[in-house]
Amino acid sequence: MSAKVDIGHLATRTVRRLGEALFPQALFMSGLPGPAPVVVMVEALPIDEVGLRRASAAQRPVTAMLDPATALQRRIRLPCAAMAKAEAAIGLQLRQTLPGQGRGLIWRSELLGRQGDQAEYAVHILKESQIDELVANMRGAGVALHSVTIGKGRVQPLWQASPNAGVTFKRWVTFAGLMVASVSLASVILLEHQRAEVADLVVARASRVAALEERLLTAKSKSEEGKLQQQSVLSDMGTFAAQSRRLSQLLDLTNVLPDTVWVSELSITGDRMVFSGFAEGDVAPVIALLQQLPWAQSVQLNGPISYDSYSGQNRFEVGLTVAGVAG
Repeated sequence: MSAKVDIGHLATRTVRRLGEALFPQALFMSGLPGPAPVVVMVEALPIDEVGLRRASAAQRPVTAMLDPATALQRRIRLPCAAMAKAEAAIGLQLRQTLPGQGRGLIWRSELLGRQGDQAEYAVHILKESQIDELVANMRGAGVALHSVTIGKGRVQPLWQASPNAGVTFKRWVTFAGLMVASVSLASVILLEHQRAEVADLVVARASRVAALEERLLTAKSKSEEGKLQQQSVLSDMGTFAAQSRRLSQLLDLTNVLPDTVWVSELSITGDRMVFSGFAEGDVAPVIALLQQLPWAQSVQLNGPISYDSYSGQNRFEVGLTVAGVAG
């Protein structure tokens, strides 16, 4: 049965992997970073001599990866709302259903996917004695055992040589974050102090410039009055010409649109005209009519056409570009 992949879970997992790649745990551990562990597959428990020889042949720490077939497999479904506390919920279910409330057993779970409002988990169950025996056999064979995991998914290790490594890593990451925040705060305070000084200087210079500009304006008041009057006349002429052109365009719209179409809203901003309206029939002929206007360019519908049950007509919104208008 295929399950819908939890996109949020995949995104979180991808971010976590990226963070681990950029900031590996070894960066925050005491001493020099050690070599990366070698993964050795363990296909059966207890481990045989061939597996021990393969593990002892490695010249680096070893991660023993158990085949999922070595463990008892269970599928558990949980509500998606309980995914944040999935480990506790799975543990509660197992203790209620396993013999002896699961004493002497160890399990690890991994998310398989989501379907509807349910999340499906695969649970691997082993005896603690099996893990202890595997660790003892490997150490007895001289293997530098780093951890014991199961499967190739992101599952919490069954056993770790340094069980507190994750806690130490989180503490150092938190400390590093606090140090970065402290340095950032100090930098912000220093920059704010410098910004205040610069702002005071700018205010003083602005006051001096304003005084000089006032003197200059007073000296040139007569000539500026003539220029202002000329600019006012030119502005009025430009406004009149623009508004006259708008009236001509509105008249063109009135002439080209049939009586079966009426416009409810219209706005013109720069070279962009947008209007909403209602049509008794198909809206496509309306678009064709608008495209015939010599000043209309890029005529297109803005959004879908909706049917207005009250008026029994099709509601639409059209946007177009008015040719010959400076941007």
